[in-house]
Amino acid sequence: MGKLIRLIEDSTSGTSTPLGFRAKTSTNTITQIPIIGSVENATDLKVAIKLPLNAILFNRSTDGSKKLTQERHKNLNGTRLDNPKEGIMKALLREKWDFMLFPYKDFPVNILKDASVDRVLSIPLDILEAQARVVDLLPIEAIYIDTGFENSPTLHSIISLSETRSLIDKPCIISANSVLSASDFECLRDIGIDAIIMNLKKFTAQSGKQFFENLTELPKRKPRENKSSAVIPTINQGDDGYEEDDEYEGPATES
Repeated sequence: MGKLIRLIEDSTSGTSTPLGFRAKTSTNTITQIPIIGSVENATDLKVAIKLPLNAILFNRSTDGSKKLTQERHKNLNGTRLDNPKEGIMKALLREKWDFMLFPYKDFPVNILKDASVDRVLSIPLDILEAQARVVDLLPIEAIYIDTGFENSPTLHSIISLSETRSLIDKPCIISANSVLSASDFECLRDIGIDAIIMNLKKFTAQSGKQFFENLTELPKRKPRENKSSAVIPTINQGDDGYEEDDEYEGPATES
């Protein structure tokens, strides 16, 4: 089990985890929904440093990505692959990433064989059920759905997301482009969303701070109730339900 999946499992169990981009600014707290910051440029990085992120996802396709990736999160770092190739994969494995985000496009499936990192596969929201069953069998640890919420999720978007999420029995990560409310977080958690990627190019330091303040207002998970199984009473064969008297003397007679 890699660091990303362990983080997700700890969040569901209420384990305290360290937050913060750098060690000197980090604090330990209980994370209910892990938040990953998506960084594409130096501006995004400046925002990321000011937020209590659980992880950073670097987009290596942007200019200056090599310089950006030198400023890593102290605990958990991932990279996005836009065009997976065997040679690129070998180079990335030497860079010691904790997780990798693969696109939903055609590439050699043997690229997914290395289990030294947590592998996350991007899937479309409208994936067919038959395709989802195949995804569930692939050597990946989690799925990612690029929801990119610009505002609070709507009823239809939650229903669609829940339907797709229920098709695949792996941790599910989505994306957000704007501040979500505590009730938004609760709704997403309740339909099985395990982590959220903040698209930091859509956030300022102030809006990012508000995002996390709302997250702290998320009610704690309700403990699962242990529902006892229904017990069917056993009936002894031959027992008609009536008790017999020790002696039967017949009907009483008048003297």
